[in-house]
Amino acid sequence: MIQLLIVGLGNIGKRHLEASLNSKNVSKVYVYDKDKSKLNDMKLIDSKRIIVLDSLNNLNRDINGLILATTSKERFAIFKNLVKKLKLDFAILEKVLFQKISNYIDVVKIVKSDNLRVYVNCPARLMTSYVDLKKELENQNIMRFEVKGGNWFMASNSIHFIDLADFLIGSEKLPIIQLKANFKDGNYFNKRPGYVEVFGSIYGHISNVKFNLDCSQNDLPYMIYIETDSHLYTIDETNQYCIKFSKISNQEVRIKFPIDFVSILTTRAIDNHIKLGQSGLIEIERSSFFHLSLIELILKHLNNIEKRNIKSCPIT
Repeated sequence: MIQLLIVGLGNIGKRHLEASLNSKNVSKVYVYDKDKSKLNDMKLIDSKRIIVLDSLNNLNRDINGLILATTSKERFAIFKNLVKKLKLDFAILEKVLFQKISNYIDVVKIVKSDNLRVYVNCPARLMTSYVDLKKELENQNIMRFEVKGGNWFMASNSIHFIDLADFLIGSEKLPIIQLKANFKDGNYFNKRPGYVEVFGSIYGHISNVKFNLDCSQNDLPYMIYIETDSHLYTIDETNQYCIKFSKISNQEVRIKFPIDFVSILTTRAIDNHIKLGQSGLIEIERSSFFHLSLIELILKHLNNIEKRNIKSCPIT
């Protein structure tokens, strides 16, 4: 049985809490947030399984699972501290993981030296719709992966699409990733104070697959395009449908494409880890490789704007 610690009780953190309570493999859930008002909200939940913490000191040594849903700025320091205090069976970290390039190098060293199973919450890998699509694509050659739309929070969410492309391509080996960026000039601020946003395009190749992300400053819903040697799939996650076009017959069909809630997916990840020893989420060593490709592009863009050597990438 898992005794779980959740740090960070924003919208995503609350969904993780809901998910953990839905898992029969979780006996207790310890929760902490530096915002005391969020802790007070937790005290109103009628569950004997929830234990509200006032600090991260003097933790119960029986805690063996961790979910970190903090901002990227503080996540590495908290993770490093908790790894020293606890004997963890697994951890799930939210993305974007960290802001500093050095953090990605250091976290891989920590995970390897402590033999930890640490996952990154890019949850499309657990969604039934994408799992089914991956199976369908096994007999096809993926040629192009593209995302187009407006205001889909490119700085924060590009890593989701890089991860999704990697999942669907399905290479066990770490793929060759060659990405460039053409970001719109200017400093755009995220809805969270102290964090920036970017608009424009990220393009290149992942393995031999042409890869392109395009985010404009409008409210057009984002669409995902996956082209193979025989089909073109157009996925609308917002309205939860997929149009499958056959290049052979020139016919298309529209099918439902349900997008599972975070609360369902985290339950699935925890239960998978307990039963199978693998959550189904990407592990942090592989995800760090993808994160670095993205972080380096955005840092280069910000340094060109600011005309200085910024080493911490303010995205979350």
